[in-house]
Amino acid sequence: MRIVFTDLDDTLLARDKSVPDQVVDALGELARRGIPFVPCTGRPLRGLPALVAALPGVSHVIASDGATVYEVKLDARSRTALQERAARDVCSYAGDELWSCARQIHAEPLGAQKTLELYERVRAMDVTFDVFIEGRAMAERPRWERIRCIGVDPELERLIRTMRTPYDGDATTLLAGNSAEVERVTVMWWHPGDRERVLAAVDELGLRAVSSGRHNLEITARGTTKGSAVRWLCAHLGIDTADAVAFGDSGNDLAMLEAVGDGVAMANASDDVRSVATHVTEQDCDAGGEGSYLLAALGLR
Repeated sequence: MRIVFTDLDDTLLARDKSVPDQVVDALGELARRGIPFVPCTGRPLRGLPALVAALPGVSHVIASDGATVYEVKLDARSRTALQERAARDVCSYAGDELWSCARQIHAEPLGAQKTLELYERVRAMDVTFDVFIEGRAMAERPRWERIRCIGVDPELERLIRTMRTPYDGDATTLLAGNSAEVERVTVMWWHPGDRERVLAAVDELGLRAVSSGRHNLEITARGTTKGSAVRWLCAHLGIDTADAVAFGDSGNDLAMLEAVGDGVAMANASDDVRSVATHVTEQDCDAGGEGSYLLAALGLR
């Protein structure tokens, strides 16, 4: 084991968004042994939890479902600020504190043209259209206000809404004259049939869609996955993917688990993730299953 990759929600993080003690212990040991630890998330970089950004050993982050890879060098002041923010609210985001300490080293963007082509095909639907750009998820204000229609529990709704930055106008005005690359798009739906209509538009444009939660579709360029980013970063660091371990629980983790030597599904993972995994943790995310697995692999359990 020379590098560890992990999904965040319901994998590294317990369902209450805390990091279980076993995970903290395992990451401390990875850091002592000089083994890189890489969060891999569908979230934009600024949407990474402050708690995760401040963990030991985080040298890189794969964000936006593999569309961006960052090198991270937290200074002491930033680490302290993130730790204090997480202590006040375990669900708080790393935001500009992490952004200022990160450098993008690789990108597989969706791009503005494909984003606008997709937008034209779905703009009349009663769905969200969240554009991930410059480490943020930008949401048209009226669509952002409709997130409550998804019907998830209030705390999850709060997390979804606060991770997005609402703006006035539409995707066309957002991207007009903006030179920053679009990383990916998230569409959330709630009416029967809209999921299939969005997927038809995705297929027509030659894009890729995965899901990591109820009523959401995460849309990237064809070939862009957490797995493609994992392979790129391993090559960049001179590490054989056979010596990599990855943890995941949902559909957007499949390619990542297949890309490494040891793809580990959480005990709470979906059936499709468990079917491609080389191992399954004995404990779920709430019980710190990832940490227990790592401690055993390190010979400490």
